Parts: sequence; structure tokens; C-alpha cells
Amino acid sequence: MSKFDVIVVGGGGAGVAAAVAARRAGARVALLSKEPAGYGDTRIAEGAITYPGRSADDTPEVFLHDVMSAGEQLCELELVTTLARDAERGVHDLEDFGFLIRRDAEGFISDQVANRSGGHSIARTVSGSGRGVHIGVSLRAACARAGVSVIEDCMAVRLLTADERVVGVQTYDLVMGEWQALHDQVRALE
Repeated sequence: MSKFDVIVVGGGGAGVAAAVAARRAGARVALLSKEPAGYGDTRIAEGAITYPGRSADDTPEVFLHDVMSAGEQLCELELVTTLARDAERGVHDLEDFGFLIRRDAEGFISDQVANRSGGHSIARTVSGSGRGVHIGVSLRAACARAGVSVIEDCMAVRLLTADERVVGVQTYDLVMGEWQALHDQVRALE
């Protein structure tokens, strides 16, 4: 049985960001992933990132309107509002993790390197070399640099509780066919 302060379930972008943040705050962190960390949906995102705030006329409110319109008003408003508010920080986090976003000759993320995609009214989509594969590599490297204990090929099966409080995760190793219990003091689930 292994003990951690924080156990994060999911090795995509959100899971890695949570694990690295917890580790940087001094916690002992385990990241559980059914596949190699940095793979999955984040990796197949083609390496394109769309966020507001690149230009003065591109506010979170304009971004929110574009996403809601493209989603025919079916998107969860609270989630899109959070995305509009925090997406730019996510871009900086990815660069901090090692993902290199294309820049113009002066080193800026400008209209020369941004494009308009997927129902957006403003050119706000940027990308890096290596596409989604490079995002995956950057996420894996961020875990390694931060000292996150990455447990791959491992499926979270159920939360372990005591006194109506989550105290860990029961896992199943997909390669070895073995059960394991990981215990935590705090939890972060993707």
C-alpha cells in the first residue's frame, strides 16, 4: 500500500496540471493513468489551443459568446465561463511545461501565427510544432521535472472511504493484472 497526500486520476492536461500544482505546493502526489501520461484526448487535440485575450478586442466575453453560439447555446454556461476566464493561463502553463507555441519573427503570438477556427469570430487559435504529440511529451516531462509519481497502465476502480471521507483509491494494474490500494489525505480527481 502506497501513501500520498494527493492522488490525481487522469493523465491528460487537466490531471497533469493538478498533479504538478500539488507537487509544487509540496505534496506527495500520485498521478494515475490508464495509458501513458500525456496521451489520450489531450494528445489527439492536434496541438491547437484556442484562448481569448490575444488582442484588445478579444475579451473573455467575446470568447464566451463565440463558444456558446458555436455550441448552439447547449454548452454548460458555467464551464464555458471558466474556460473563457482561465484559458490564457493554461497556455502559459503549457509553455512552462515545455510546449513551444509558434511565434512571429519578433517573438510574439500575433495574427501572423494565430488563425480563426471552429466558430470563432476572431483569430485566436495557436499551435506548436509536433502537434498533439508535443503536448503529450511536454506533459510527461512536466511530471518528471516536478517529481510526480506517475502510475501508468492503471485503472482507478473505486474510491476508498472511511467515516464518510475519501481516503484513497483502489486500482487495477492493466499490465500485471494486480490490485493495489493508494491512500491519500487530500484528493483531486480529473
